[in-house]
Amino acid sequence: MKSKLLLLIIFISKIFVMSIPLKKVTQNDVILLNNGSTCSELNSKGRCSLDCPCLKAEQCCSKHGYCGTTSNYCNDPLVSITTEKTTITTKKNIITTTIKKTTTTNKITTTKKTTTKKITTTTIDNSSINTYSANAGIVIYLPNYNLGSSNILDFDFTNIDVVNYSFFRLNDNGEPYSTYNSVDFKNKAIYYLNNDIKKKYPKLRTVLSFGGGSGSGNFGSVLNTDAKIKTVAKNIKNIINELKFDGVDIDWEFPNNETEIKNLLTLLKKLRSYLGNNKILTISASASPSKYQGYSNKFVKYVNWFNIMTYNYAGSWHEYTGYNSPLYSPSKDLNGQKSCHETTSIYINEGVPASRLVIGGAFYGREWKVNSSTNNGYNQVGTTNGCGAPGYTNGSWSYKALREQNILSSPKVATSPWIRTWHSDVKSPTLFNPNTNRYISYDDTDSMCERAAYVKKNKFAGVMVWEVGLDYKRELLNRLIRCYQKY
Repeated sequence: MKSKLLLLIIFISKIFVMSIPLKKVTQNDVILLNNGSTCSELNSKGRCSLDCPCLKAEQCCSKHGYCGTTSNYCNDPLVSITTEKTTITTKKNIITTTIKKTTTTNKITTTKKTTTKKITTTTIDNSSINTYSANAGIVIYLPNYNLGSSNILDFDFTNIDVVNYSFFRLNDNGEPYSTYNSVDFKNKAIYYLNNDIKKKYPKLRTVLSFGGGSGSGNFGSVLNTDAKIKTVAKNIKNIINELKFDGVDIDWEFPNNETEIKNLLTLLKKLRSYLGNNKILTISASASPSKYQGYSNKFVKYVNWFNIMTYNYAGSWHEYTGYNSPLYSPSKDLNGQKSCHETTSIYINEGVPASRLVIGGAFYGREWKVNSSTNNGYNQVGTTNGCGAPGYTNGSWSYKALREQNILSSPKVATSPWIRTWHSDVKSPTLFNPNTNRYISYDDTDSMCERAAYVKKNKFAGVMVWEVGLDYKRELLNRLIRCYQKY
């Protein structure tokens, strides 16, 4: 009798589990797994995230980031979001998709389709969260290589809260050095920034950024032992104090494995111990949280905030044209690309409080040459080869170049034959030239305002921009600031 009862229970349990909707692994997820070694390493431990799905199609990803098939996993998907002090359930986001097609420059007809996206909440242990200031506000990256022909004293820093002066590097001995000594020291850019400019703008905070896309290439070897990390941390502390910076930003793009991620964590810990509690310590963080294999919540203990690079979501690595920096994920998309909202949701779900997140705004865009004019070039097969502003062949267009080349005659008006389309689902514009089949995804004053509103609504720490030298007569920055103050 007992054995029959046991068999009946097992049979009913199987039926129950089979009736639960399972998260399927899409082709785009497979591509992500094949290309992302860190995601594979995460999967090897039975771990997962929204950014890194489970390898087996029958498995679900729980809110704790583990793969499984029971109701504990499949009825509790990894879609939760938390804040630092309280648990807040966000309202449904109504996302409107607008597809625009016209033969004129400014008169655009629209069709709309609405879908809903629901985010639930979970609670995390806040005991390890530091109390360092996370009041970032408006953060700008100011690269020294753009100051070669300009005097930093000519810059207008009105209503800017933080300047990330970039970049310094580390030599193989762990010693900081300037990549543009003539600008930083001979032309006294750093001296003027931390003396004359701070006197003029007393609320301005300055941060020295280390690394960058190419400048962090040797971080793996320079920071591969505790002794080296200790030396680097001391050296950075000394130069920060010597040059009168208010803090340091670590831009490591990106740790290649769990060992390097742990070394980054050790560096942040050492830096905080040497810098004390009054200096700013931040990281430039990836738009793919899976690169940190679940360690991002451990960074929170030492940093003031995360500068998340929420751009470069689409490019030459995709088969179809897409969006460089969408605020929300596209409602119709053949690339399966990510978005700012998806990125921040993952970080929050992994235990990084919303109040520690600074989202990125791109003062540039990307161009493709497409094979079809359907949808004004969006979601079409294209190439970035040979595309871009004069002097560029990788598809890059700064907002400044779009204005100076008269592709945009004003912040929101395209010059014929170019057509500007506003995509309501992603809160981002595109440009299309039907005569040449050229398509550009970029950001403008409207998308900057949407970012400011998003940050304030979700109580994030602020907005950072890459980078201020790509703006045109401060059009993007001024609109971002005005909207940030408004909301």
